[in-house]
Amino acid sequence: MLSFTVSSWLAACAGLLTTAFSLAEDTGCQARLVAQPTNGMLLITGFCRNKTPQPLPVRYELLTSRSGQAGSTRNMQSGTYTIAPAQEQALSQTSISFQPDDACSIHLRLFNQHGLLLAEDSVIHQPQGRR
Repeated sequence: MLSFTVSSWLAACAGLLTTAFSLAEDTGCQARLVAQPTNGMLLITGFCRNKTPQPLPVRYELLTSRSGQAGSTRNMQSGTYTIAPAQEQALSQTSISFQPDDACSIHLRLFNQHGLLLAEDSVIHQPQGRR
């Protein structure tokens, strides 16, 4: 099964605007979004990579919103995981209907047990003519 990052998939659609958030200090983890487009749907999976030799407890939020001719939708998923040392873990998965002329934003945020932001990955797609 073919899968690729949201930004590389949406790059084929006109008017892509991607934003990436980087922290001033290395927090020991990395957030990553992956998408699998199938029959007008976008299957989105949020991942956390623990870059440390210690288990890493994280709280995640995966937020999606889409608006287009078929209507609009918003979804938020959240939860907690402990990521094994030097491993990557799928945290959450959701799917939304998506056409290239839809506006779409996807945000994955990872927090430590004290609520401090550790890492984030985001994609924002605004089609031509809807800006």
